[in-house]
Amino acid sequence: MNCKLSVDELNSLMPHFDNKGFVDGSEFLLLFYKLRFDYRSKLLTERIAKENYLREQTLKTTEERAATWEQKNAIKVASEYTQKEYESAMEKLTEAAVKYDRLMPGAVQLNAFDCEYMQPHEFK
Repeated sequence: MNCKLSVDELNSLMPHFDNKGFVDGSEFLLLFYKLRFDYRSKLLTERIAKENYLREQTLKTTEERAATWEQKNAIKVASEYTQKEYESAMEKLTEAAVKYDRLMPGAVQLNAFDCEYMQPHEFK
């Protein structure tokens, strides 16, 4: 087991295993496996606590980034526009629709529009 005990250390352990001058093997094994179990249990508990902490920190960071992203992308849409602006926008949209061919290589897929609503920054 590669456990080198000094004479004093051995003398201090003997009362735990001594059975009329002999080492009680079952007592030794019980203590040996209990020590192993306790140590591994402690390590596992510490690892789980660390993983939970890291998971919480990652979630917090992700939520903060998402909130920052939403703030940066928030576009205020004005309800007032001129007829010229409307016609220009419709002209550009019509031109894009006429040129669009989903079978062409590199064509942008329109799956993003398979939703009920989207934010103005998403539409842009």
